[in-house]
Amino acid sequence: MTNLSSDKSALIESLPIIDEKECGRLIERGVLCGSGCFGVVYQSYWNCQKVAIKLSTHPEMNAKHLLQELLIHVQYSAHPNIVRVLAAGPNVSTDCRFFLMEYADCFSLNEVLHRLPEVSYTLAHAISWTLQVSQAVDYLHRGRSLPLCHGDLKPANMLLFDNGRFVKLTDFGAAGPLIVEHARRPATLVYTAPEIACVKSGSQLRYTEKCDVYSLAISLWEFLARQRPYETPGSGSSAATFWSIFHKRPPKLRNCPPLLQNLMESGWAEEPGSRPSMLQISDLLEFVLQHMLLRGSQLTPLSVPTELPNPAGECRGDGDLEDWLPEQQDI
Repeated sequence: MTNLSSDKSALIESLPIIDEKECGRLIERGVLCGSGCFGVVYQSYWNCQKVAIKLSTHPEMNAKHLLQELLIHVQYSAHPNIVRVLAAGPNVSTDCRFFLMEYADCFSLNEVLHRLPEVSYTLAHAISWTLQVSQAVDYLHRGRSLPLCHGDLKPANMLLFDNGRFVKLTDFGAAGPLIVEHARRPATLVYTAPEIACVKSGSQLRYTEKCDVYSLAISLWEFLARQRPYETPGSGSSAATFWSIFHKRPPKLRNCPPLLQNLMESGWAEEPGSRPSMLQISDLLEFVLQHMLLRGSQLTPLSVPTELPNPAGECRGDGDLEDWLPEQQDI
């Protein structure tokens, strides 16, 4: 995806360019938001607006990896539920080391769910968030020039705006085309479809749109339960973590509407062909939201604080895919 055609090159070259000195000044004035397997994210101010700066921590893969992610952001930013890139540098064609994105003033869904317990929300909010994400991912799946799989759907990659009423999808570091085989990409185990998780790192496989459907079903359960999908071991081997959740699914929720329980169970079905498409999910959730929950009213704003209670930390954890995963035939 990094062999740019002229139209793709024109898209990214239309972005404002920031040199390394200016980026350094922005980071010096900024605050670390989090870190992951490919880089770190800072909050800062640029042109009188709050922005998020994504900076690679792996110089050897700067140009290839960050340029690919930048290109996806720019190509698909026409969708209202995908985060917009505002600037990049130092050279977007050959040496992309960082880019600036719009900042989520209500943080990520992961932070609202698990770090801000005082923020209360309704079933309508949970359905609306899932609906918006499904619409954004369906846009990726049907593609503009190349259908994509996001590859790492989870609450941490879903950002909240407009007092918690609007969701935008971010972090396309694990995204890739649906139509070709490629190596397994880093992702978070508890949200990863079993047909992907059981493939040994480095082996070639073909991602399908049903991989993202699985991840969204697990995320919906997390929105409704407001707890982690699984209790992963706090210590011990990564292999133990893998086997402890590989064949498991989240438990049934008390008082969960049967329609939503059935949707989640079909979404995380072990057989990919048994899972619905993103379009089917969005059509169903839009009907539920508009005709059963809101009924002509508007989603209420959430009371989200302006600061998080604790410093930012690692975005990764025990549940991330690593090189230890077994051969497929060992499952």
